[in-house]
Amino acid sequence: MKRKNTKFKELKSKVYFFGMNLIMLLMIGCPVYAGEMGEPVIVSGTRKLAAVATGFLTGLVVVVGVVKASTVGMKWINASPEEKPKHQKELIQVIIAIVVTLTIGSTITYIVGFYGA
Repeated sequence: MKRKNTKFKELKSKVYFFGMNLIMLLMIGCPVYAGEMGEPVIVSGTRKLAAVATGFLTGLVVVVGVVKASTVGMKWINASPEEKPKHQKELIQVIIAIVVTLTIGSTITYIVGFYGA
């Protein structure tokens, strides 16, 4: 038992020592410049990617929403009088879901565009 405990302590101290040396190396080895370096490419690229992705998803929501609403609308039109309220309720739910999703997507697109994408 004691032998395992001491090996664990040795390993723990070596890992701690290595970690502290790595931290010191990173702190000392990283140059710091005073002045403006501009915006990193990764940030501007990420913003552009987010703008394109939200635009694409907004278009996808429109296409899927129109198809789904058309399908449910046709079911509602062709339904028997007993089933019409059920299909009407489903159509209203689909339209509300489309409007909410488009509003969220447009808001995200606006926010991303506001910050310079």
